[in-house]
Amino acid sequence: MEDGDSFFNSFQGGVFFQLSIATQLAFVNTMERSGDDSYPSRPTVIGFIRAKEYKNRQCHQDQQSWSSGERILESRPRRCRRTIAGSLWLSMVCFLSHLFLVFLVDNSSYAFSPSNHSSKRPTRCHTAAFQTASNHHTNGEATSSNSSILKVPAHVAFICDGNSRWAKARRLPSVAGHAAGGNRLIQIVDALKRKGVSHATFYGFSTENWQRTASEVQDILKVLEGTARQFYGKALQDNLRIRILGDLQDERIPSGLRDILHRLEVDTGGSDDYMRDDNDDRLTLTIAINYGGRQDIVNASKRMALAIAREGDSLDLDTVTEETFATYLGTAGIPDPDFVIRTSGECRLSNFLLWNVAYAELYFVETLWPDFDEASLDEAFEWYAQRKRRFGARQMTKETSRA
Repeated sequence: MEDGDSFFNSFQGGVFFQLSIATQLAFVNTMERSGDDSYPSRPTVIGFIRAKEYKNRQCHQDQQSWSSGERILESRPRRCRRTIAGSLWLSMVCFLSHLFLVFLVDNSSYAFSPSNHSSKRPTRCHTAAFQTASNHHTNGEATSSNSSILKVPAHVAFICDGNSRWAKARRLPSVAGHAAGGNRLIQIVDALKRKGVSHATFYGFSTENWQRTASEVQDILKVLEGTARQFYGKALQDNLRIRILGDLQDERIPSGLRDILHRLEVDTGGSDDYMRDDNDDRLTLTIAINYGGRQDIVNASKRMALAIAREGDSLDLDTVTEETFATYLGTAGIPDPDFVIRTSGECRLSNFLLWNVAYAELYFVETLWPDFDEASLDEAFEWYAQRKRRFGARQMTKETSRA
């Protein structure tokens, strides 16, 4: 609905509402307050019935005392006029107040409506002036044939936050929010596949999540297992490649969850060492469970130290580079994320892919994860298309190139 129509409908509704109040107040107060003060004032519909009773009682009193009744009758027109005038003034004040509130609400809803702003994000880190995606660097971007967006990130990482708050807002147990979040993950994977994204990583359960209550941890792990079993057939049917990131050898991980995650990784080819070629259009989906970015760096350092001790001259500290170290991470073989999306309004990484997101674009949105649908994903990609990714270098211009 257009804003003008909304204001007109609110205006029209306010007119009829205030006129009805004015009519009731004018008539009821006239009937109730035109006589003596012994009749209680009730500006309600009941006043119509009680006004009739009062009239009958007043007529009986008039028969007993004509002089007193004459004074009352003589004073009624004047008091009626005062009552009607007061009611009309009150109605006019209410009516003008209503118009003022409608004006404020309509204008504030317009000002804060996502459809009226290009950035559409009150808490995101940065907003750039809009430019077409064709003018941007194409590093880490893929072409989407099914979307109006020309460029999408090749690797999108998600911090799926807000499941418990989603459930609490609906007076549901937290497990219901985690189940809704699992269903949303499957739907987002479908959207990513349609848009041509080649890699996606989802933060399912962190090493810090063990600090939650035992009951909630158990609920989360059960939901993860149920979602994995539900997703198994779809992953095979859609020709997805699944990789599991994190320590599944932890004895706290239920055996059922460990088994289905292992099957997902093996049966989809995610456990195989591979180098992605240009003709490979499969979506590689990485699920981080019992994962922490710092722990991954520590484990990689230990593995590299052992390799140096074993291999001697073939690998020493002088030959170690960033690329060398990255091969010892749990994310080895997976390109760095181009785009990180975190839901629920929190603006932090929470120990997620700390080594890998050095030059990723960070996007924080208020939407809770179970509500983050494909339309929300499109908004995020629109914002990403506006970013200029220079990776620490200056954007070359004619003047700088001649210099």
